[in-house]
Amino acid sequence: MIKIKVASRSGFCLGVKRAVKLAETLLQAGKTVSTVGHLIHNPDFVQHLESRGLNTISRLDQCNEGVLLVRSHGMESSLIKEALQKGLEVVDGTCPFLLAVHKRVASLKDRYNMLLVGDARHAEVKCIKAIAPGKIKVIPPTLSPCDLPVSSRIAILSQSTQPPEILKRLNHLCLDKYFEILTINSICKETVKRQTEAVSLAQECDVILVVGGKISANTNHLKQLCQKVGNSKVFHIETEKEIQSEWFKAENTDLTVGILSGASTPGQQIVEIAERVKKRFDNF
Repeated sequence: MIKIKVASRSGFCLGVKRAVKLAETLLQAGKTVSTVGHLIHNPDFVQHLESRGLNTISRLDQCNEGVLLVRSHGMESSLIKEALQKGLEVVDGTCPFLLAVHKRVASLKDRYNMLLVGDARHAEVKCIKAIAPGKIKVIPPTLSPCDLPVSSRIAILSQSTQPPEILKRLNHLCLDKYFEILTINSICKETVKRQTEAVSLAQECDVILVVGGKISANTNHLKQLCQKVGNSKVFHIETEKEIQSEWFKAENTDLTVGILSGASTPGQQIVEIAERVKKRFDNF
């Protein structure tokens, strides 16, 4: 017998839902819509939007007309200015939570040097760093003390999808080095709730399916958290086509499968995967 537990916080987060809604509305209106990079970190869903007319480009100079839709991770202000100068219509799909972080960083850049823990290659991190050129040092999650710059006062913040423990560890490292420390809790609350539920499911289930883009930071963090706790087998998939029957083989006939998703995974996809797992289990 199989028991399936689906995380209550599945499907698009509010920021992703907003960006997707903007894209769908613009496309439905017949607009020529382009995004620099994937609108969201879900290749399958982006492909669906592209089939409806969305143009995914790698550089701004590849867009010469229509609407530039800023993706949920944000975009450097210099690129937005360049787009407006080219005569493009710019629609901002940046997550509202990240916009609040941007404003906070802008208000501090004249008084503080800043440490930003996260992936320096990620669009969100690049966008935040561009707000205060020369004032932000990106620290990898490994948090080596030698990475800390020399300064009397420092503000610290995190990529929104990092586990809270990373920001706490960075704060602890800074206590011995800086006279003044300002900690900005820039970790998305929705991300924290999803991570907490992921840990609970990993402790309760025999198999965990983490559904989301392989390039999605928040989805990869969910996978890593699940791998650290419990004895469950953890598999990261983008689509139901990746599901393999041998994942669900067990010595006994009872199996509990947990299904959770990253913030860029459509809720309907979770429903379909749960149904497929239940249907296929009868044939194992």
